[in-house]
Amino acid sequence: MDATNALELELERCKDHWLQLARGGSALREEAERYYRNELFPKLQQLFAQKNQYVVEEPCEGLILSLGKSWEPLALTLAAIEPQRVLIICSPASRELLHTLKDFLSLKIKTIIHDEAVKEDEPIAVYQKISQYYEAWGRPQRLVVDFTGGTKAMTSGCAMAGALLGAQLVYISSKYNDELRRPLPGSERLVKIANPYLVFGDLEIAEGISLMRHQNYAAASQVFRRLKERIPDPRRTELLYWMTECYDAWDNMDAQRALESMQTLLSRHRQYTAAGDSMPLGQYIERLHLQERNLQSLARMLAGGGKLSPTDLKDPDRTKALMLTLWHAANRREKQGRLDMAALLLYRLLEICSQVRLASYGIDTARPDYTSPDLPVDLAASYCQVSLEVDAKRAEDQLPNPIALLNGYILLKVLNDPLAAGINLQKVRGQALNRNESIFAHGFRSLKEKKYKEFLDLVKVVFQSFSNISGFSVEGEQDGYEFICLPEHGMNREEERRH
Repeated sequence: MDATNALELELERCKDHWLQLARGGSALREEAERYYRNELFPKLQQLFAQKNQYVVEEPCEGLILSLGKSWEPLALTLAAIEPQRVLIICSPASRELLHTLKDFLSLKIKTIIHDEAVKEDEPIAVYQKISQYYEAWGRPQRLVVDFTGGTKAMTSGCAMAGALLGAQLVYISSKYNDELRRPLPGSERLVKIANPYLVFGDLEIAEGISLMRHQNYAAASQVFRRLKERIPDPRRTELLYWMTECYDAWDNMDAQRALESMQTLLSRHRQYTAAGDSMPLGQYIERLHLQERNLQSLARMLAGGGKLSPTDLKDPDRTKALMLTLWHAANRREKQGRLDMAALLLYRLLEICSQVRLASYGIDTARPDYTSPDLPVDLAASYCQVSLEVDAKRAEDQLPNPIALLNGYILLKVLNDPLAAGINLQKVRGQALNRNESIFAHGFRSLKEKKYKEFLDLVKVVFQSFSNISGFSVEGEQDGYEFICLPEHGMNREEERRH
């Protein structure tokens, strides 16, 4: 017979004797209580420790327990876990039981603290107290919270704090004897509770969505990638992963990777909803399909490695996709406070507006050919005259080759192009100079907010004029290019069912 079996038999003998003790008066009840404490409980504690020592597998850096009207559950947990340090949450009413409990505490425990944290109905006070000790202990990775004992305020506060801090949650389950008002000795067992925040990844999903709302799509993608590899049902986080992968690539002008990620997202969504299961992003599915079509146009536009050919510039869908991508990317940089990067994108947008309009006359800004019979015969003379009006000190005496930003708008003015009709070329020149002094161009000055706003106002006028000429509305195209911003609290399961 091994030691455990022998201990079980001894406990059974003590239990039978204890159950048979008379309890007709206070003296007899006190005698039964002494027997339980001195004879029965030490054996129960020893057997419980043997049977439950591996429920919490890793060494426990900190154990937090709540003390109510019974000290025994705490003594059992402490015997089984043997933590490095202990915090006991009690109320003034339960403090007296600490003296009895300490007789049964393991000598291996270095730090034992008790804190009268609560009144009868203050679970938030318990949560706050536990959080304070968690910080004081240096945020231990292997934290265990036992919420078996105490008032409802204590147990709910302990469970809430443990779940939010990522602790291992445990409690002692038993068969309760109503007549004796005690658990039946030997029926106690330590039960490990799965932390719902960790199982379903709700806290990390909220973190990933917060990163998305701050346009940090690369970091959000990493959060969702880890989650989809860990949680039991990864479908929800997998969709969010492909969404952030798409937006990260799109934000970095990697159109092909963005398109492939978007197509994977839509394919997975169809697959997961085919059986009738509700998935997040359902309310955005039409918008995601629209963004997929726009990404197809953008991927074709950028297939040449960033060099825009005259053929590309004459394709209205491709040019619109590129220009609206630049416009919304600049908006995101502005929200992030990255004004120099936003201005760089807007400057490129100004260039493309003129490039597209010049392409309609057969003029390639990289390698312009001015010999076309469709161009005015006095193009050179007119160009030099307008150039002189814009800047007498830098007046051009011949047609530009290649064509820079200001040169392009001067040419459009000479050609009487509608895009140049309402544009002040002096402002274009001034903003080009501001951009050239930026640290992201040829200078080392950071762009100040006032200068950025002046530049933005110019781009708005030009881009609005271009969109009117091209037959599309910047506002009307917003859903197809502006990245979806999920609610701050995320898409919970109730919302998924509604959508």
